[in-house]
Amino acid sequence: MDISKITGPAPATAVDPSAAKNTGKPATDTSVSNGAAKQTGVNLSPLSEKLKVLAGEYATNSSFDSEKVTALKAAIGAGTFKVNAEVIADKMIAEAGELTGKKT
Repeated sequence: MDISKITGPAPATAVDPSAAKNTGKPATDTSVSNGAAKQTGVNLSPLSEKLKVLAGEYATNSSFDSEKVTALKAAIGAGTFKVNAEVIADKMIAEAGELTGKKT
């Protein structure tokens, strides 16, 4: 897929809808010409800061076990991996109970 050849409508720009009212003229681009001060900062909520901290903690305390993944891939590739349907069903029922608030 070559994304450089994507065609479609031009990107939207900020316009002043009142400029087209009762004048018969198209609305004008007000992204710079309205005289308003250009804002260059962003204010983040306290929740975004908490998410940033959690993301950092998760990145350092990952529960990913590459050796286990390698072993599972090898067992699946060799055709020796056995699926225990009873364990899967029990876990699905337990999770459904957690989601609905019912104890199983």
